[in-house]
Amino acid sequence: MVHRHGGAYARLTFDDLDYVGTSSAIRRVVRLAQPAAKGRGSVLLHGEEGLGKAYLAQAIHNASERRDRPFITINCKAIPREAMASEFLGSQAYADKPSISKFELAKGGTLLLENVEYLTHEVQTALLQLLKTGLLNKANQMLVPLDVRLSTTTDVDINQFVEENRFRRHLLYELQSFDIHVPALRERKRPTFSPIRCKIWNEMHLFRRLFAAGIRPRKWLQR
Repeated sequence: MVHRHGGAYARLTFDDLDYVGTSSAIRRVVRLAQPAAKGRGSVLLHGEEGLGKAYLAQAIHNASERRDRPFITINCKAIPREAMASEFLGSQAYADKPSISKFELAKGGTLLLENVEYLTHEVQTALLQLLKTGLLNKANQMLVPLDVRLSTTTDVDINQFVEENRFRRHLLYELQSFDIHVPALRERKRPTFSPIRCKIWNEMHLFRRLFAAGIRPRKWLQR
């Protein structure tokens, strides 16, 4: 449920996103994200599924003052609702195996919540208190001071969830200190290049993705 990037550290940067030949729409997204990296408020990234919002969150983290601190990703959709409170807030003190909360795993760094609209109301309440006071109300009712920056993503119209009372309005306000829309592929008009330049661009883009994943392709290294 918790996906760690390189031992809980993000790898991608804005340079990985701003590759040669990228569309003007993506360059605009990067320009909006750079001030977010320098800020301290929460970041909400929204757009259709599969648009690389998590990659952008990594880049924001790596351009921030928290770059050397943990970067923890949690997919809220993957956690069963009945287990969400214990996953996020830790188990009770009298449990057989007491556990720390997922918020504490990202202490001092960034916690990325993917599909944030799936949070239960109980976890939404705890998250709102954390953002407002810097205190986490754990499952054992202990208040723990916690310094963590929140980045969140959603594929849905989160405002509609608010209108349907499925997501807390005040929490949404706190999450969107930096509100960034990631455009769909159909909105990304790419410049026209010659076949040779397209081949170079594709190889450069592939190499950067492999390099970020820790893979060193031999055919490039032998050139």
